[in-house]
Amino acid sequence: MNATSKRAVVIQSVLVMVALAGAATAAVLLARQPQPPQPPAPPPPLPTPAHAAFMLHAAGLAPDTLAAAGVTASQATAALQRIRDQLPQLASQFDAAHNAYSAASIEHDRLERLVRSGKGAEQDAAALATARTQLRAAATQHDAVTLAFV
Repeated sequence: MNATSKRAVVIQSVLVMVALAGAATAAVLLARQPQPPQPPAPPPPLPTPAHAAFMLHAAGLAPDTLAAAGVTASQATAALQRIRDQLPQLASQFDAAHNAYSAASIEHDRLERLVRSGKGAEQDAAALATARTQLRAAATQHDAVTLAFV
């Protein structure tokens, strides 16, 4: 290769590097542009009256239980008005905890029946121990959400 062609190759290499550096700089600058603010997430939907009644019953706050405890109608109404604004968030937490507990309970019961029947393998016995731990954790979370509701 003669000196002129070597010089042309070096110039082309430098120009390619300058172009790549420029492209990288442009990419960094574009990535750093401020993003438009995201709209706030919509609030969770209000639970239906039947769903709210289920939550109250599950938390031990059914009307007959409250009446047996001596809670007057005005006291019950005042308490319900205080939690009304928090009810959508509480309902979503309650549903998540209830669903997690139900799923853990179903899996635990399935594995327990399998192991007790003698048809389960060694892996099923190990899975049962894990399912038992997951069921306890789900029950603890369910209880915590229920207590937060109360």
